[in-house]
Amino acid sequence: MSFPVECNKTDKDVGTLISIMILQQGYGMMRGSLRDLADAGVSKATRESLAEIVQPLVGPSIQSIRHIKAVRSGSLVFVDLTADVSPTMTMREAHVVEDLIRSTIKSSKKEVREVRVHLHAVENGKNGGNGDAPC
Repeated sequence: MSFPVECNKTDKDVGTLISIMILQQGYGMMRGSLRDLADAGVSKATRESLAEIVQPLVGPSIQSIRHIKAVRSGSLVFVDLTADVSPTMTMREAHVVEDLIRSTIKSSKKEVREVRVHLHAVENGKNGGNGDAPC
């Protein structure tokens, strides 16, 4: 024995609206999860924020900081940057500069897991090498 079910137009419209809302939420969650799994780059605003954090470090020992890149992997961020320094800098001074940059970023952004600092020897704002340096 079956019971006839009658649906009026309003019931169908509400059902369609709810289905659309569920699909929209599912799509948004899937898109965010796929972006996290794909190790997506961070937003322009985040890169600019990182640049603002390290800008006060530029001075006598650090001529400039450039090529700031960052990748988000889940809830963590991995940063990669280039710091232009004097070609006469000692290894000890270079380690101090690296540690300073790394600790400044990590203390300002708790989600940063790793900071890779590439030091590039530059004399008076010009390349110290033969011009084919990768940085």
